[in-house]
Amino acid sequence: MTDQSKLISMRAATLCFLVDGTRIAFAEMLRGPFKGRLNGHGGEIEEADITTATIREVREECGVVIAREDVLPAAVIDFHNWKHGE
Repeated sequence: MTDQSKLISMRAATLCFLVDGTRIAFAEMLRGPFKGRLNGHGGEIEEADITTATIREVREECGVVIAREDVLPAAVIDFHNWKHGE
C-alpha cells in the first residue's frame, strides 16, 4: 500500500501536441526531472475552460496561435505525481 502523505495534490493541467499531417512539434523540457526530454506544450489551467488554457499555453510557450475550433480533445489522463521521485 502506498503512503498517501507523499502524494502531491492533484491539479488540472493541459497538454497539447501540435500536429501537421504526419509531423508533430514537440517542446523540450527545460527543467525538472525530465529536463531535456520531449513533450507537448501545456501547463496549469487558469481560465474557466481547458480550451482557452490550451490556446494560451501554446501561444506563450512557442508563439503559435491556434484557433479554438482547431483544438481537438483527445484524452483525459490522471497522473500520479509523487514527492522525492518515489
